[in-house]
Parts: sequence; C-alpha cells; structure tokens
Amino acid sequence: MGQVGKTIELMGARGFGLGQALLKDVRAEDFGRQPVAAAGSLGSEGSGLVKTNHPAFVYGHLAIYPARMMEFMGLDGSRIDAGQRYQDLFSHGKECVHDPDRTVYPAMDEIVSKYKLGHETVLGVVGGVEDAVFARETPHEGMRARFPTVGSAVGFLLCSHTMMHLGQVSAWRRCMGLGSVM
Repeated sequence: MGQVGKTIELMGARGFGLGQALLKDVRAEDFGRQPVAAAGSLGSEGSGLVKTNHPAFVYGHLAIYPARMMEFMGLDGSRIDAGQRYQDLFSHGKECVHDPDRTVYPAMDEIVSKYKLGHETVLGVVGGVEDAVFARETPHEGMRARFPTVGSAVGFLLCSHTMMHLGQVSAWRRCMGLGSVM
C-alpha cells in the first residue's frame, strides 16, 4: 500500500461527505429544476431560468466517472458502470436541461444510488492501490495532456472534479431557498 492512494482517499472522502450533505432537504420534484431568476436578473436569458447545472445533472455526471477511475487503476469497474444512458445524458459537454416534469433524467433515487455506489466503491479501494500504479501513464488519451499519470487523473476525478460540480449544487441550493449544509 502506498501514500498516494491514501491521500486521494482522504480528499475524496471529504468530497463524498459533502455530496451526501448537499442532498439534505432536496425534493425529488425539484431535483431536475433550474432556478427561476428574478425579473431582470443576469443569466436568465429572457426565459426566467438560471442556466445552471441542477442536482440531477451533477450527480448523474459524477456517477459516470467511478468506473473509469477503477479502469485507470487496473481494477474491474463493470459493477458500477452507470451505462450508456448515463453517458448519453451526462457526459462531458452535454448540456443540463431544465426537467420540471422529470421526463428527461432518471429519478432522483436512481441517480443518487448510482453516484453513491460508484464513489463508495472507489473510496473502498483507492487507499490500497500501490504508488507504482498511480505513477503509470494515464490510459485515457484525451486526459493525458492535463493529467499525465493515473494518480493525477484519479485524484482530479475523485477530488477536484467532484468538488467543482458539488459547488454548483451548493449554489443551486441557495437559488432554490435551501440553506447551507456547512
């Protein structure tokens, strides 16, 4: 067991804890809603909607990366692969859609379940991965220029990437009248 995995595990666990806390008081009927801006507010583009990522999109997006992290570490992630539907809805570059009628995205329980299972699985193994594995070249060509090693790629996906998107949920909560969870 090495130090890199233990460090990533510690940071990733903090993000996972925040991800669970941010779900407090979020109602299933609001999970796919974008907030409505006050008249004349910036960002409303005339529709009244604040074009921001809502929790359905954020947690769905975060649910697709644990299987990739497992693959990068040389581990079997097939059990936690979110599937093609999630890739189609939540992959990098996809636009978040206002879904008040809950017809575009899967139900809140399903999305949150996939998010939790994936992150719990990665957090359960990352601390035991040898440092030599994290020193290997990132197998994903598209990520390699920014994250040349497995350690940098897994660290980014489990920590920085997660926290960046959870910040969107934190801001969404405020727009929706929900308080801070910190």
